Amino acid sequence: MTLANWLTVLLAGTLCGVTVLCVLLNYKSQMRWMRLFSEKQGIPAITMENSAPREITPLNPDTRKRFSVPVPGGQAFRKPH
Repeated sequence: MTLANWLTVLLAGTLCGVTVLCVLLNYKSQMRWMRLFSEKQGIPAITMENSAPREITPLNPDTRKRFSVPVPGGQAFRKPH
């Protein structure tokens, strides 16, 4: 093999390694943000793990922080006062 071929193989291997590393870091970052969001909403982080289900105490739905999401055209479904 010539030097150009070796450099091409080395570059391709490096790019594959960088791509795999980026995918892994993106996955870890997404899991971290999902855990933070879940904890703020009152959902236990244990529910996101792939382990055997453990007994989870039920949450009181009134203690979770609620937020409204506007729906386009939602006015048509409101009851008249």
